[in-house]
Amino acid sequence: MKQKKRSGVFLIHGLMGSPKEYRPLENTLTEHGYITQATALPGHGPSPAKPFYKVSTQEILEHCLEEYERFACEMDEVVIVGHSLGGICTLITASQAPSNLAGVVTLSTPYEHAYWVNRTHELLTVPLHVLFSGMRFVSDSMTGFERPEYSPWMFPRLLNESRQMFQVLQSGIPQIKAPVCLAHSRYDLSIPFREMEKIAGNLGNAKRVTTHTLDRSGHQIFPMSQDCERTTQHILDFIYQECPVTQPAA
Repeated sequence: MKQKKRSGVFLIHGLMGSPKEYRPLENTLTEHGYITQATALPGHGPSPAKPFYKVSTQEILEHCLEEYERFACEMDEVVIVGHSLGGICTLITASQAPSNLAGVVTLSTPYEHAYWVNRTHELLTVPLHVLFSGMRFVSDSMTGFERPEYSPWMFPRLLNESRQMFQVLQSGIPQIKAPVCLAHSRYDLSIPFREMEKIAGNLGNAKRVTTHTLDRSGHQIFPMSQDCERTTQHILDFIYQECPVTQPAA
């Protein structure tokens, strides 16, 4: 009898996020035969070793790669899914050609600009209908999970770390060879929609690149936005094509 292939999905949340955001997606993936693991970024979770604003870019990226490799060594194939900062970490991890990588999914991920980091003035140029639509989705980010507290005095350090993260991201993206799936909302008021287009345009060596435009969510997609079900299906379709679950055969 042929042994069943172990197909895994490794999930990375965003800045000030929580692994618990992925519970709806993990439940669906598990129902379809996938093994999942959602990691907590350094500085996040109920009892972090240090506050998130003191965590360096290097610490975050090393954590993601180490946790991925630990998970991947138990799998035959793995797809990484990341949201926002987690999407950056996903792309950078993939650029290092880690073990058993089958594909990459990013959600609401920046390439070089984020309104809250270095493009605040651009909010003034957002068309009113987009601004009002985006504001209707603000509540979908208030999930009630454990989140680090943020204060304005943390901003300078976060800005410096974000610049370093973008530099690593931009140099790494051309190295990615695995298939990539990108999803972004037109009404994302944290990360400009065109950031997805920039990422797609720099994935010249990727085996395949697919993009999905969302229009019923803001920056946060999981766990409760109106795009949650639709995005789950996009992810399922992509994962099954690149990392199908096989059944035992006699």
